[in-house]
Amino acid sequence: MTKFERLVGLEGTFVKDIFKDVARCLARKKFELLIIPDSGVSYEISRLYKHFNGKKVIGIVPRKDKEYGIKHLQPQLHILDEELSVSSWHDAAPKLIYNSDHVICLGLAPGVFIELGYVKYNLLWKKEKVKNLIVFRNMLVDGKLPIELEDEISPILHYVDSVDQLEEYLK
Repeated sequence: MTKFERLVGLEGTFVKDIFKDVARCLARKKFELLIIPDSGVSYEISRLYKHFNGKKVIGIVPRKDKEYGIKHLQPQLHILDEELSVSSWHDAAPKLIYNSDHVICLGLAPGVFIELGYVKYNLLWKKEKVKNLIVFRNMLVDGKLPIELEDEISPILHYVDSVDQLEEYLK
């Protein structure tokens, strides 16, 4: 049982089944994954993606970071086919978002809020790259992002309830 399943009272393998379906979809469509290789959702999706013969996993790794370091990333680095270097953790989320065509949100762990902020800034200031923010409604406690954020990113925001719906936005 995942932390999310426990917190919202879900039984069984609900979350793992969604992860598996998303990873299979991304591998089948031959997308490359760009992740911050921390433990959690991005690592699990990447692991499954590789299992389904996914093309390439690229990780953003702040190897020069002096404040937090990357020791906690070591167990996940093996999943990467390529690394994009950034100088610090403060540069990781913007690099992730500014180099992504599609952002898929499968929950709201604390780091996701940082990334969502950069989705907003990308849309407002850079007006490029991110075409879609695709949010799995059933992976959010209330089924929606905070209204303040939703309002700012509405042109690229898409809620989905299934991988079939996800595929519609990945064309």
